[in-house]
Amino acid sequence: RLRTGSVQPTTSQPSPGEFLDAYRRISSTAGAVISIHASAKLSGTYGSAQVAAGMARSEFPGVRYEVFDTKVIAPAQGMVVVAATEAAARGQSVEAVLELIAALAPRTNALVSVETLEYLIRGGRLGRVAGFIGGMPNVRPILSLADGSLTARERVRTRPRALDRLVELMAEDV
Repeated sequence: RLRTGSVQPTTSQPSPGEFLDAYRRISSTAGAVISIHASAKLSGTYGSAQVAAGMARSEFPGVRYEVFDTKVIAPAQGMVVVAATEAAARGQSVEAVLELIAALAPRTNALVSVETLEYLIRGGRLGRVAGFIGGMPNVRPILSLADGSLTARERVRTRPRALDRLVELMAEDV
């Protein structure tokens, strides 16, 4: 259905109200809420969380709310969340957890190669110039994050070469 254009998938971030409901549930037993999000340049989720945190601060003045933009997505964001959760579970202070997030998030990245950039362009995640380059025959763009935005890092020919290059780039980044 995607190929025929008969359906256009969409995404929708949680509303501020949904975040506020979650913050209310947490605030009844927590002294602080750390809300960790995907890149604000790729999703409006961070903005919704900020609005909700502002409202929650009024309702629960004794609770600290910190909303963090990781400037990454998907597994890279998950790594930051897992590290923060583990630190909190070990009894680290809110300040220590925030310092960990601030140190770890800029050191994480995501690399991806897709068959087509068409759906990233349709969804507004990638500009048309990168889409034009990626639309060339047999070219597989390798995308990376730069300051919270998806960028074309390299172009390679064929899917097997793209997968090999992804592994090489990951090794270089590490």
